[in-house]
Amino acid sequence: MTKFGKFASMFEWTEEEKRDYLCLCLTDRASEFYALTTDRNVEMTFAAVVEKLERRFGYRELPETAMVTFSSATQREEESLDEWADRVLTLAGKAFRELPDAFMTQQAILRFCMGAREKEAGEQVINQRPQTIEQAIDKMKWAIHTHGLMYGRPKAVKKVVCAEDVSGGGEGWRTEQDQREG
Repeated sequence: MTKFGKFASMFEWTEEEKRDYLCLCLTDRASEFYALTTDRNVEMTFAAVVEKLERRFGYRELPETAMVTFSSATQREEESLDEWADRVLTLAGKAFRELPDAFMTQQAILRFCMGAREKEAGEQVINQRPQTIEQAIDKMKWAIHTHGLMYGRPKAVKKVVCAEDVSGGGEGWRTEQDQREG
């Protein structure tokens, strides 16, 4: 529908033309449903046809459900920053579909930063108050990069196990590697 809306706007189609041209974009069951619907009601408006199609084929999440999904979203382990940003924007579009784009964008930026795996970088970026998601992505990548340069990777922690009695002044403590070596 978004793509169709762009064509309709570019070619300045009237409401009647939009209704008529819509059938050219539909396939399979949607095309059959369109034909049945418009055959029964020749005077149906474009908006009414779209509403019937959405009710029949479109999945519209309840606004409350979309809002909860959005507000609890976090970056997945295998998800890159760019993929995370795309997912946040999609979720924000569903959660705030009735609100202005500027509000939706600001909420998406906040969720992108707060839900990022790298919490320190997210905090740093959110405090810089980026105006676009692209700025937030760039700032997040830079924050992660510079943090890695300054602090390096976290050191691996060795697991220590007790081999024998611990009351003997510490001689019973050995690392896993010590145990393997004998």
